[in-house]
Amino acid sequence: MKAKFLILSLTLLCSFATAQNTLSPDSIVTDSLVVSDSTYAKMTKIQLTEIYLQEVARVTGILNSVAFSHNMKGDVPETKYTQRRVKSVLRSVLKHNANVIKQYFAIVPYADKKNIIDAIQYLKVIQ
Repeated sequence: MKAKFLILSLTLLCSFATAQNTLSPDSIVTDSLVVSDSTYAKMTKIQLTEIYLQEVARVTGILNSVAFSHNMKGDVPETKYTQRRVKSVLRSVLKHNANVIKQYFAIVPYADKKNIIDAIQYLKVIQ
């Protein structure tokens, strides 16, 4: 289970896909998939928690490199030192995400379903 979340976190960190929402306000575009409020309402709290934690991991990965361009090429000089530092930061983010997922997976399902859905929608907007 821990490996599954780690692989999921790594996948989310590597893919910074962006999408524009041109649909109705009660729908969200995510990776070419439209998810409406009614779809979220039909999900269990565990399913919503998994989606929420995926979004948290995605946003954490984005925050890691906000000051740089998309892939840091050209922004950071390519030396052995900077490459080690970038790898160190990425490892730290993965450890952080794994810890957050582990800790939050135990407590998020206790939140109100509406609050979890609102949090997911808020995080989906962050690109």
